[in-house]
Amino acid sequence: MYHLPELKKQLKNRNAGHLLDVATGEGDFLAFLLDAFALYESGTGLDMNPANLKVAGEKLSQATITLVEGNAEQLDFEDEYFDTVSISNSLHHFPNPRKALKEMTRVLAPGGLLLISELICEDLTPAQEAHLTYHHLKADMDMTAGHFHRHTFTQDEVVNLVEDLPMVVDKVFLSFDKKPMLNSSERMWRFFRMLDERVSEFTGHDRGKEFEERAEAVKENISKHGFIRPPQVCIMGLKSGFGR
Repeated sequence: MYHLPELKKQLKNRNAGHLLDVATGEGDFLAFLLDAFALYESGTGLDMNPANLKVAGEKLSQATITLVEGNAEQLDFEDEYFDTVSISNSLHHFPNPRKALKEMTRVLAPGGLLLISELICEDLTPAQEAHLTYHHLKADMDMTAGHFHRHTFTQDEVVNLVEDLPMVVDKVFLSFDKKPMLNSSERMWRFFRMLDERVSEFTGHDRGKEFEERAEAVKENISKHGFIRPPQVCIMGLKSGFGR
């Protein structure tokens, strides 16, 4: 679940029109957007993983949305089809994030809103640092298993990704989820169990012992400091060509 009050403030008076959320995952950010925007005409969530879409469908069963299986780097939509196109915490999963962003801009109508929200790795509290160390461990395990997953971007790296897009950057700001993600002993126990199960997949691997030790350090940091999502840099840009 996302809170991001700074981003919500920017969206509360906007009409999303026809909205596309790329790499929607289990639908948490799409749910946030549908609540944050003042109005929307339709909502579409796209993801490559059908299991994610199934969970998203259950979470968003009361909303008027369409969930589509597809590739962010080859969007199966017509040019200038959507009024708002968003992506959250997924650019670091793409080998070529610029290609995905160009596709997102292609399907965005002139004057439409491109919304990017991406975790960054700078100026973290101890609880945010605990999240970062977990995320980097997960990324390294994914890469070892053959799934692309890079470490967290800096703010400048995210901003640089939009430099060549046909859009005018309207706003760049940080937004914060300050609520603990593991706010009960049961949630923490389930999370630690999930982490142990993931690490066990590498038993006997050259990096298995390393991952085991890093997981123990992650659990120790979470127990000591808590677990809070790092700041997210939010970029709001308007596609060029409005009124042509």
